[in-house]
Amino acid sequence: MKRPMATILMLSMLLTSCGKTPAPASEPRLVRAMKVADLGQLEGQWLPGQAKATREVELSFRVGGRMISRPVLVGDELEKGDLVARIDPTDYRVVVRNAEGRVDEATANLRAAQADYDRLVRARRQDPGAVSATAVDRALEERDRAQANIKSLAADLADARNRLGYTELRAPFAGTVVARYAEAYEDVRPNQPIIRLVDKSAIEFVVNVPENIIGLIPEVTDIQVLFDAFPSAAIPARLKEIGTEASATTRTYPVNLIMDQPDGFTVQPGMAGRATGKHVADTVTIVVPLSSLFTGAGDNPAEAFEARGLTDAAASAGGPMFVWSIDEQALEVRRRRVQIGAIGARGVQVIKGLAPGDWIATAGVHYLREGQKVRISQAREG
Repeated sequence: MKRPMATILMLSMLLTSCGKTPAPASEPRLVRAMKVADLGQLEGQWLPGQAKATREVELSFRVGGRMISRPVLVGDELEKGDLVARIDPTDYRVVVRNAEGRVDEATANLRAAQADYDRLVRARRQDPGAVSATAVDRALEERDRAQANIKSLAADLADARNRLGYTELRAPFAGTVVARYAEAYEDVRPNQPIIRLVDKSAIEFVVNVPENIIGLIPEVTDIQVLFDAFPSAAIPARLKEIGTEASATTRTYPVNLIMDQPDGFTVQPGMAGRATGKHVADTVTIVVPLSSLFTGAGDNPAEAFEARGLTDAAASAGGPMFVWSIDEQALEVRRRRVQIGAIGARGVQVIKGLAPGDWIATAGVHYLREGQKVRISQAREG
């Protein structure tokens, strides 16, 4: 009995001593965050990007056969409608002639059927007892059947002529041949690429814009693009398209700019460069990710909006909305009520409660608490 009693006393002492040891302070939580409507991230900043052709297509035949001609070479400049390649049309011409013959035969049959019907109708009018109504109806059916047959054969003829036309491949727009995939006298299949044609009359430039300034892009003006190959020539550009889906890894949105080819040199697809612009609007539209919002009850707004089928966050009757504002100096989170507006492809508009330059948490908002210490993720700059 002495040995078990001693063991119990030792365990009791260890537990007591452990209870007196102070618990270690919790580490600040790492959070993904963004600075909303940060004009400082836009003004004077150059965003890297890459040029691409405005239009680029791989041309192919819609029918197959022996390609007997392909007069174009890589580097050739083509006008719209120029011949690119030709398939041997012999077999397709035979199909067209056969279809034409069937249409001619069906047309003759229709004329005969129409003549029989007209003759029976006249005879019955002159002497109702000479021709029965059944005979007239039967002649009418033959006439209608001949008409339907012509329609079917005419459709076959149109298809045969189209397929004959498909033996010639022509440029759908003016452009430059940048690649070829098949040579003359090869047998080619339908939809097999023959050449790649690029329209370089205008050029696009794709940049990846951080989510914290994507809301500013629609009001950006005076856009300039500099290419690494021509660093002293700024090319004016204009906004063409703003992507609606952010990259899962970089949290950036693709934005397409478009520009005319400059004088003195040609921008080629694939060239690297950088773009900048100015925000000149009197007011700044603040847009935040849906994942940054939470309700007073802790609900997930994304699920609530989707369940209600809402396209306007302001129409929600689910109570006030909040974000976690981050004190950049103290690195603490504070719950801040916001008034929200329309839901767009890039997030939710905040009408009231946030100012340009405010830091907010954009993920994991349901795991934060008032005054909690945080560390801003490395994604803080976009």
